[in-house]
Amino acid sequence: MSDTSPETEAGASTAAEDPHLSATLRQSAHEIWLAGLGAFAKAQSEGSKVFDALVKEGEHLQSKVQAPLEQLGAKAEALADKASRPWERLETALDARSQQWLERLGLPSSAAWVALQAEVGRLRQEVDALKKAGRPARKSRAAQASGAAAARKRSRPAAAKAAPPDEAT
Repeated sequence: MSDTSPETEAGASTAAEDPHLSATLRQSAHEIWLAGLGAFAKAQSEGSKVFDALVKEGEHLQSKVQAPLEQLGAKAEALADKASRPWERLETALDARSQQWLERLGLPSSAAWVALQAEVGRLRQEVDALKKAGRPARKSRAAQASGAAAARKRSRPAAAKAAPPDEAT
């Protein structure tokens, strides 16, 4: 059984049998092809003209809008600068006040803390270097003074034992 209907088979046989119909169909297909080529060529030539017109229109619009946009940008920068000045003054005033309160409380300034941290770092390096060298770390003056006092106390009883007691008559 065939999927084609008797009408389709009859039309195909008619087109094949009629040479005039076949020539007309070929001519129509050729004209459609030529129309497509003509539309393509026209789109190419007109397309560049349309593109050029759009570019000119865009340049014109940009020239109209560019100056107001630049003015608006300058105004925005000026407003941002104005708005930041009071905040900077407030920040400076708060910094000065907090520094005054820290001084009143007897706390060191940030510069003093930085100097102290640097000194601690230097001392750590010195201690590490002494440990590597195998020498004991130098005693502080207070430790040296207490060590000397302890040595004197130990030597007193020894001196008292060495000397014979005076015997009274």
